[in-house]
Amino acid sequence: GALVDSFSVSGSLTGGIRDLAFDGTYFYGGSNSNVIYKMDFVTKAIVSTITLPSGFAVRHIAYDPTANGGAGGLWVGPWNTLGPRLYSMTGTLLDSIPAANLGSFSASGSAFDNVTPGGPYLWLYSQASGSNMNDVIQVKISTKQKTGIMSDMTQLLTGLTSSNISGGLFQRTNLITGTTTLGGLVQGKMIWGVDLASTNPQPNGVKIKTLNVGSIVQVNTPQTIAGTLEVTGSNAVTSYTLNYSIDNAAPITQNFTGVNIPGLSTANYSHSTQWTPTTNGSYNLKVWASNINGNASYSSDTLSKNINVVTNLVFRKVVLEEYTGIHCTYCPDGHKIANQYKALHPNDVFLINIHQGSYATPSAGEPDFRTQFGDALANQTGLTGYPSGTINRHVFPPNTSTALSRSVWAAKGDEVLAMPTYANMSVTSATVDAQTRQLSVTVQVNYFANGPAINMMNVALLQNNIEGPQTGGNTNPAQMLPNGKYNHLHALRHLLTGQWGDTIPNTSNGTVFTKTYTYTLPNTIGNIDVELGNLEIVAFVAEGKQEIITGAESSVNITNIPYNRDIAIDNIDAENEICAAKVKPVLRVKNLGSETVTSITFNHNINGATSGTFTWTGSIAPYASKSIDYDSIVGFTVQANNTLTIEVAQVNGASDQNSANNSKTKTFTMTNNNTNGIPHVFTFVQDRYGSESTWKIVEDATGAIVASGGPYTDLTANGTATHTHNVTFSATGCYSVYVYDSYGDGINAGYGAGNYNLKNAANQVVISSTGQFTTMEKKIFNLTSLIGVEEINSISNVAISPNPAKDNVNIQFFLNSSKNVTISLYNSLGALVYSENKGELNGSQNFNLNLGHFSKGIYYLNIQTGDNIISNKLIVE
Repeated sequence: GALVDSFSVSGSLTGGIRDLAFDGTYFYGGSNSNVIYKMDFVTKAIVSTITLPSGFAVRHIAYDPTANGGAGGLWVGPWNTLGPRLYSMTGTLLDSIPAANLGSFSASGSAFDNVTPGGPYLWLYSQASGSNMNDVIQVKISTKQKTGIMSDMTQLLTGLTSSNISGGLFQRTNLITGTTTLGGLVQGKMIWGVDLASTNPQPNGVKIKTLNVGSIVQVNTPQTIAGTLEVTGSNAVTSYTLNYSIDNAAPITQNFTGVNIPGLSTANYSHSTQWTPTTNGSYNLKVWASNINGNASYSSDTLSKNINVVTNLVFRKVVLEEYTGIHCTYCPDGHKIANQYKALHPNDVFLINIHQGSYATPSAGEPDFRTQFGDALANQTGLTGYPSGTINRHVFPPNTSTALSRSVWAAKGDEVLAMPTYANMSVTSATVDAQTRQLSVTVQVNYFANGPAINMMNVALLQNNIEGPQTGGNTNPAQMLPNGKYNHLHALRHLLTGQWGDTIPNTSNGTVFTKTYTYTLPNTIGNIDVELGNLEIVAFVAEGKQEIITGAESSVNITNIPYNRDIAIDNIDAENEICAAKVKPVLRVKNLGSETVTSITFNHNINGATSGTFTWTGSIAPYASKSIDYDSIVGFTVQANNTLTIEVAQVNGASDQNSANNSKTKTFTMTNNNTNGIPHVFTFVQDRYGSESTWKIVEDATGAIVASGGPYTDLTANGTATHTHNVTFSATGCYSVYVYDSYGDGINAGYGAGNYNLKNAANQVVISSTGQFTTMEKKIFNLTSLIGVEEINSISNVAISPNPAKDNVNIQFFLNSSKNVTISLYNSLGALVYSENKGELNGSQNFNLNLGHFSKGIYYLNIQTGDNIISNKLIVE
């Protein structure tokens, strides 16, 4: 009781602190506001603050080291009838205890207790009214209910009256050696402490640590009473009696002699007399050791377990929640593993993909798969990398959190499939009205054994077939689409029952819980369209926020569809720039009719001419979308600017009943990236992470790779390194340059200004890029001639004017030596439409070509001098 020290804490701390919490390094307290102060009592300063929602005043506070997957949390509450709430160390709400569970009770202090058997518990110190100003109550955290243990400190402590009111509460081990103390502050009066538990091991102590009998067993099936025991005393155990009792009946005993279990160690135990339950129902099984080392006064702690006996065992379903992101390189491998596991157990495994964390953050123009629920779900898993997954939010020893590496998902899933459960469930109905977009989901849970007090119903809305980017997508080719995008599946879109579910009011044997949940679907969530035909439901029952005991899934039936046949063309994905008279569209279509579409006939034209048809066959469910790989369109007259029009002609062999959405257009231009000559130089400037970069130059006509490079060596710091590659071409025509970045942020994203370019022998830039892209960038060019530098020097001052031309075009050039000259004109299909040999020429030349009988379009005017050709693009208007 002697004063050791007193001090002030510097900072903006206001008065009114009644209670403190301690995490082993820092103290925490609240001064009747929504701010928690983190304080260092060594430096006597405020370290930081934690801000809670506005309007919530913190008075009592306790540190819970087990919260948030072992990251710790703070139980807090105001001085009123609001129940305690558990917040993370950054202010995220993790859990709460309803005020109704506590009765008329206002707390000024609280303490976390994981020492008392059966815990953890939360002790609360009352400051209610009248004579109840110093009551201490115990609350079991898992059930959120009072245990019935309560002490009136006014009666226990001398000198207290009803005018003396409670303050803070704490728990401390070895304040008095060998004990754990529960202590409290009576404001302005005293600090008291009571002995909560002994921590000094007795010399002959034994504790029953585990019991291998399941919580749900089958009637008339023998059960072996076995598990592990722990010698908590310092002496070795050489003999003991093992006891078990059913519903407090006379114990069934077995004596063990001649054993040698060292002090402070563990050993297995197994009772020779099995228990065979013959009647369904709920039973309490207790196991304990007595007569330790022949001393009848020594006995162990009793391990008690409630056992449900059922006619037939029903096993759990697996709910795999996968944490993923579009920029996560290894996440596609996680998708593949999860899909393969579900394929093995199609009716018993349900997948939920939760896009969350930094890898899920979209770049400009990318789809945003994140939801308002993802961060809180991830925070309780203890995950440290991506992809990560939880199997039924179950903790698999020796793990202390639920997060699992993808390499063990299947093995842990098999363990869950072998776990009996006390309830089964189904999604009895899932429908959405096509006109109102109201989703209605009905679930049913059947309890065939007693469940715990708290069960939460969770209903998750998922969406399949969402096109988007995905780093590392090529490692899961089953989900790669023809247009190079990734087909995202099982993406969480919404939780109809909120963050942690809806409370099931009765979990006792024989209860049937049925409820319908509704949700009006928005047109988009984030920036992703909510497509009715690609929705699915996964529902599950959890014991609080963790431990999923069963689940179910369902497709969504669409009602009130106005048309039988209605195909909408949402988008035409095609080249923005072409090099020849060829375009390869990919259509995104949506089936807005009630019929499953198995065939679509399209009409197309380019620039109002060169019309044609294309028929697709396959399957598109109502209100689902699909990407259609359209046939290449060739043989059209190329102009500087071109317009492709595609429209729906027939659906399932009949007319489309809604023509308003049948047509779409796409514009594209003819490339101006023209070059000539055999030798070229490709210069690639990497950023810091060269190991992510590769490139190739491809001849479009043959698909042959002319040149390629990368990956390169990473640099030690942000910066660039230049790589120069000589490229030799052997044929004229169209070429494509592909540059890849495996991480998905290009080569100029803050780690060095990467870039690239291709130059010809005359040092002219053919194509170039600043390196700002995501996973891939494509550039095209046209190689019009294979003449080298020496041939270029033999002809000069080439001029084609006017260009574009209408009636006539003038051709001028200068020959440095005598050459045989031929003037030729080719259309965009490569067909020769004009040719004239001019004979042997030398010096300045000037010719006029009449264009009056040529149709509009793009042509190539070739000047052939001996074995060499110079080609120039000519536009006829």
